[in-house]
Amino acid sequence: MEVKIINETQNDLFKRKEVTLEVSSNIAPSNADVQKWLVDNYKTDSDTIKIKNILGKFGSQVFKVEANVYESFQDKDQTEVKTKRQREAEKKVIEDKIKADAEAKKVEAETKKAAEEEKKAAEEKPVEETLKEDKKEEAPTGEQDEPKGEVKPEQTEPEKEPEASEKQKEELSKPDEEPK
Repeated sequence: MEVKIINETQNDLFKRKEVTLEVSSNIAPSNADVQKWLVDNYKTDSDTIKIKNILGKFGSQVFKVEANVYESFQDKDQTEVKTKRQREAEKKVIEDKIKADAEAKKVEAETKKAAEEEKKAAEEKPVEETLKEDKKEEAPTGEQDEPKGEVKPEQTEPEKEPEASEKQKEELSKPDEEPK
């Protein structure tokens, strides 16, 4: 890919360089290839470059490229018109960032809550242990050694359904009659 600078104009109003290039190549150069060449030659970030056109004529291996090289990303952002797709992509990035921040806050709140619960549990645990120790001391030693008999679970009788009245039984037993 051979590149020749045809025109380079400094536009102080928009704080950019307007560059027209002539590229000789067997295939049409991609935006990425042209952007890489501009980054290398103008010593800027790829965010500060806007490639306007890559034009070629049928059967020709010479392509005309028009690009703007801005001094900073803010200058580019203020000057260039964004497509609907670009605006939606930026909006999505912002929403994702907000969601990530909210999720981080939620995780932080959960960790604080868990730490507080552990702290409360640690404070309550010594009280429970002392109560258990007191109970062990009060209980006679003879009763603890005796095995207790099998404990039978209480048996409950199943509830009976209320019986239907005679009228309801008759209505259920009669075949359905169609009204005339």
